[in-house]
Amino acid sequence: MANLLIYTFTGNTLNPTTTAEGLTGSAQTDSGSLDNFATGTGNDWVSEPTIQAKPPTGVTTAALAVTNNSYWYFTATPNAGKVLGLAALNLNAGRGGSSVPRGLKIRSSIDSYAGDLYSANLATYGPTWTAISIDLSGVSFQGLTAAITFRFYVWAPTNSNTVDADDIILTGAVADAVAAVSPNFLPFFWA
Repeated sequence: MANLLIYTFTGNTLNPTTTAEGLTGSAQTDSGSLDNFATGTGNDWVSEPTIQAKPPTGVTTAALAVTNNSYWYFTATPNAGKVLGLAALNLNAGRGGSSVPRGLKIRSSIDSYAGDLYSANLATYGPTWTAISIDLSGVSFQGLTAAITFRFYVWAPTNSNTVDADDIILTGAVADAVAAVSPNFLPFFWA
């Protein structure tokens, strides 16, 4: 599988560092509810800068993160005449310090953000990342001709605590929509 979108936050940008041909990737974007969302340094990560997300006051659990729209997101959109088949979403995540609980929940627009692709209290903080790999090879993530959005919900003990992330990579393939209906192409998406 190819890397479709890569976000390394080099130069303190929230835009993709790499975008595959035939695809448009949005910047990593605050939902508007986070107390702070930016790239930054200073939490002892080996790879800096990183995303640093501070949830709103009182968002101390996964359920509260969803209820209070405590998330950031990005969108992958196949260009006109293209079809998208996803393989995985990989990233590094961790607490921006030692206080707990701090966590991350990831959902997608495929099911209107109803189901979790990932959800956990994060066990690590700088300089040790928690490597997260989400399998997107299921049929729901294949043959996409419209945009897909991924939300990253965060929670922490206080709104001065961050959940940090780096090296967000979406993998899969982009092909011509006409080729996607040929029998030779179908096993690629649904194998």
